[in-house]
Amino acid sequence: MGALGLHLGLTIPPASGDALLRDVWDVLAGRMARLADTAPSEEILAYYLAFQSSDGLADGTWSATAGALQFAFTDAAGVCVVEMYACHHWTSLTVLDRWPALTALAADHGTDLVPPFATDAETALRETLAGGADRVFFHHFTDEHHERLGHALTAEAPQDDHELRFYALDEATRALKDTGADRRRLTDLITTGRCACDVCQNLRYFRDLPRARGQHE
Repeated sequence: MGALGLHLGLTIPPASGDALLRDVWDVLAGRMARLADTAPSEEILAYYLAFQSSDGLADGTWSATAGALQFAFTDAAGVCVVEMYACHHWTSLTVLDRWPALTALAADHGTDLVPPFATDAETALRETLAGGADRVFFHHFTDEHHERLGHALTAEAPQDDHELRFYALDEATRALKDTGADRRRLTDLITTGRCACDVCQNLRYFRDLPRARGQHE
């Protein structure tokens, strides 16, 4: 089983680490619920992230130490790989998007967050939205009835056998050559590292930034 972690450093121990952890998560989860507005993404939030957060807060795998808030996203023995990477991606974006609110919460709890960026949150977010990521997300009709959230590793020159993974197809992968007329768009996303998930697209929209091409364009 694999997992991805997200770490937010603290300058000093908070008055109540568990309370700060839950308050921070409430802000992040609320923002993701507004930004992830397509059916596949809403399902991931409802059926994957809801369980990850409730279990993590209950069993201590999501924790507050004297020096950090820690969140984890697991792949459920390999059948939730897309969900794991997507939720880690969305949470990381939302941390940058909600940074002022999160720092205010930390101050209320008697501590400060250690910035996970070298410049400032808004600059870091804009740079992320511009592209250059090591993996991208996108929507694609895997068949005529199912538009799914997929993801792929980026590559300078993806070939026919470049692997794509899709939500709700468990461990199965699809090759780039099997994406039909959508191949050109997906190839562009993969080579530029410019994500087309709805969270990235909506964050671009709210900042008047150019959006990545969607499937219906």
